[in-house]
Amino acid sequence: MKIVGITINQGEYQGRNYHNVVFHGISEATRENAVGQLVEQVKVNYATLLSQIGTDKTDKHIFGYVGKELGFAYNKYGSVEYVTELK
Repeated sequence: MKIVGITINQGEYQGRNYHNVVFHGISEATRENAVGQLVEQVKVNYATLLSQIGTDKTDKHIFGYVGKELGFAYNKYGSVEYVTELK
């Protein structure tokens, strides 16, 4: 998925804290019932992302993924477990 935008959200919802990175991207349609480019959003836990790219990285580093091609691996619960830079 080619990243065209990134949002970092942090706060509290129903008494639980959250801190997420939302990657906004475009991917080519690969299903029979779709054509052209599709827009997707992929939410990644902030701590999960930092554990892969380095805990010393800042939001500025994360924003540097705009324009890059990323792949996402999911766990059995449907949460992103791993992010891979493809290009």
